[in-house]
Amino acid sequence: MHRSVPKAIAFTAGIAAAVASLVSATASDIHPGLIDCGVGKMVVVPNEAPIWFFGGGASVRSINSSFSNSAPKFDEKSGRGNVGFYAPGKERVDYDDGHVNYDKRSRRGGAGGYVEEEGQITAHPLGESYGGNRNYVVSFHTDGYQYSGGKATGDASDSDNGVAPYLSLGRKLAMMRNFNVNFVTGWSLLKTSHSTGPRQVTQLVEDRTAYTYQYDYVANPGLPKQIPGKIEGTNELLVIDPDAVLIGWPGTPLAPGYRSPSLSSESFRTVYTAVSTSDLDVTLNEIPFGFEIGRAAGPVDIFLTGGATLNVINYELTNRVDWYASGSSSPVASEVSRDSGTPLKVGLYGGILARCNLTDDGKLYLESSGTYRWVDPVQASAGSTTVEIDPSSWEGRFGLGMRF
Repeated sequence: MHRSVPKAIAFTAGIAAAVASLVSATASDIHPGLIDCGVGKMVVVPNEAPIWFFGGGASVRSINSSFSNSAPKFDEKSGRGNVGFYAPGKERVDYDDGHVNYDKRSRRGGAGGYVEEEGQITAHPLGESYGGNRNYVVSFHTDGYQYSGGKATGDASDSDNGVAPYLSLGRKLAMMRNFNVNFVTGWSLLKTSHSTGPRQVTQLVEDRTAYTYQYDYVANPGLPKQIPGKIEGTNELLVIDPDAVLIGWPGTPLAPGYRSPSLSSESFRTVYTAVSTSDLDVTLNEIPFGFEIGRAAGPVDIFLTGGATLNVINYELTNRVDWYASGSSSPVASEVSRDSGTPLKVGLYGGILARCNLTDDGKLYLESSGTYRWVDPVQASAGSTTVEIDPSSWEGRFGLGMRF
């Protein structure tokens, strides 16, 4: 928080104490007439003088916002990792692009399989017609992933000054020899916009291991090369163990020289950077309920003013997170989150106000004030960002009014 509650209460309490002192100092001097301020002198006016006053103008104040970030979510991949090879008696082994399992048509240890793409079937180093069979190499693949990093950074704050229209309505409550006491209320509307701009909030390191599993593939020479996805349920076999006596067709042993399955792997590292942008729009409707006590000081009336405020705070928060892979200028993933709300808060205010008559009868006047407005902060969150909205600030006003 930018300002503490005790300080705000103490400030307003001081204003209230000053008002009480002024009232008590002159409580015995209540006059049956109304006191008005002419230019340069005090003027006593009759009881039928205006007791209501209405004004409006512009005020200037600020709203502060403090943004904090948690680590945004990233779609981390799990992968199958190293799943190994099929062996006689083993359950089916699944890969990312196919599987290998027992083929009951083989007399010993035979295996069948399924591939997703024709490119997984490639030429065999022994030659296509070695051993009187059609020979190929079948490749399967899996990936394994590990992640590190991902700690959140990039907190930010933003303050926006806004010009707010205001209206005020008041009534004189007490007429004293030297002082006037007024009750005042009104309304003001303040709009501000806040943004963090694009900020790097975290980096995540992805280490990927790509595994390649290769099996020798033996097909009956009288069959055409099977199309992808149709290997399972045919007479094609994958040689698992060169020591095993594998039978391609009943009574036809395969020639020696076929290989056991082989595994190779390759490692890749990618750094993903998360860039977060948060935008906040705030609309503050304030209704004050307060008092003024003051007296003429030359050509102007000077008042101490203070009281409570009812604050309707509407906010709209948008958070966008873009993930960029190392070496890429375009995001590989994006997420937009939104939050809105209209909380109601009670606040306090206190300060000094001056009014100067523009006409001889005092019906038109100029007014200017400086007050401190305290409001308890509001919390909002969207996606990975959280913001504290603090409407507490000094406010300056300048306007025009009329007594009636």
